[in-house]
Amino acid sequence: MATRLSNNDIRQLTDKELIEIYREQKEHLARLRMAHYVNPLENPMELKHTRRYIARLLTEINRRKKTRSQQKSQA
Repeated sequence: MATRLSNNDIRQLTDKELIEIYREQKEHLARLRMAHYVNPLENPMELKHTRRYIARLLTEINRRKKTRSQQKSQA
């Protein structure tokens, strides 16, 4: 798996990049879970780290949506 981006790097991504990384990570988490059910992972903490990374991505996506909706309501 590629290295995870820091929060500052996540903020600098475009919307398309952010959504693409989010989708890739969701698929990665699904594959990890399936692999863990079949045969326990060597490092089960990878599940936790991946979930948290997805949460960071979602937080940024939702922050941008909220900012956009507030800007539209002010205009």
